[in-house]
Amino acid sequence: MVFRKKTDKLAGNIYEQKREASKVRKFVLIFSLVGVLIIGGAIFWGYNSIQSALEPADPKNNELVEVEIPLGAGASTISQVLEDNGIVKSARVYKYYLKFNNYSNFQAGVYELSPSMTLEEVSTTIQSVGAAPVKLKITIPEGKDIEEIALIMAEKTGTSQEAVMAELNDPEFIQQMMDEFPDLLTEEILDPAIRYPLEGYLFPATYSFSVEQPSVEEMTREMLDKTQSVLSAYGPQMGKDWTPHELLTLASVVEEESNDKSERDKVAAVFLNRSDIGMKWQTDTSVNYALDEPKAHLSTDDLKVDSPYNTYLYEDMPGPIASPGEASIQAVLNPAETNDLYFLTKPDGYTVFAETFDQHVENKEKYMK
Repeated sequence: MVFRKKTDKLAGNIYEQKREASKVRKFVLIFSLVGVLIIGGAIFWGYNSIQSALEPADPKNNELVEVEIPLGAGASTISQVLEDNGIVKSARVYKYYLKFNNYSNFQAGVYELSPSMTLEEVSTTIQSVGAAPVKLKITIPEGKDIEEIALIMAEKTGTSQEAVMAELNDPEFIQQMMDEFPDLLTEEILDPAIRYPLEGYLFPATYSFSVEQPSVEEMTREMLDKTQSVLSAYGPQMGKDWTPHELLTLASVVEEESNDKSERDKVAAVFLNRSDIGMKWQTDTSVNYALDEPKAHLSTDDLKVDSPYNTYLYEDMPGPIASPGEASIQAVLNPAETNDLYFLTKPDGYTVFAETFDQHVENKEKYMK
């Protein structure tokens, strides 16, 4: 009888275990099904959203709207202009539509477009008109910081540097640009340690406009569009090693530290070599950016200024200190193969490099008399 009771108890335990296991299996199955439905729903919603954005904005509306495509406008600017005028549903989707279908060589001018036009019809139409006359050209030299760029923009458009800077640093404006350029302007630019979120992102180039006084928004969008276009060409090289922010940060230092474009790959190598061994960048250009008033010659006290941009105190910087040109970007992505840790710019503008501090001191004694 005792054996019978133990057997009955054991059988009961096994039965309970089976019931619990069955409940767990049912729970896992239900949970999995819910997960599949959620993921499937998200994919379905996303697919439908994209498909909808690829359709005419309003198939029943044939009313013609005059739309001006600015001179030199890139895909981002054109897409935003078309969305603002109700010609396409989504500027972001249309921008990728242009990219994937290899549309380019858009012509500036005033077009008559309607919301009922397909994306193909819109795209081919804005390639057909001759270029509008140039009414304003703005040249942004390489290595300018955002305050200097704001001054150029102000002088060319009859406004003040303060007004331009106020808009460039307006949180709503910055968020708008982040929404328009999500692959370029990431959350990294919102680091509280950064002085100006858009510093380093306004690409140095010559820009043409079909109006005499383009808005700060129009000019900024063109510069950001150019930066995005340049960096997209180096996407495979950037890979997972570089974010746009990291790349522009180091490229801005290389830009400021080298007068000779042929030596920038060596300068970039020095900073990368320093990073590899945990050595601070120790660049005077970063200290000058940290100071309220840049100096031709830094003092010992200057090198101690407590700023996140002071690379004598901190290992890296929160963001760019100027707008680098393409040569500096290339140099960072393709640094010279060298073990150099030091460099010195001679009075004649050329640079000498050294692997050790002792060699660096010798170069100073030789060339800086």
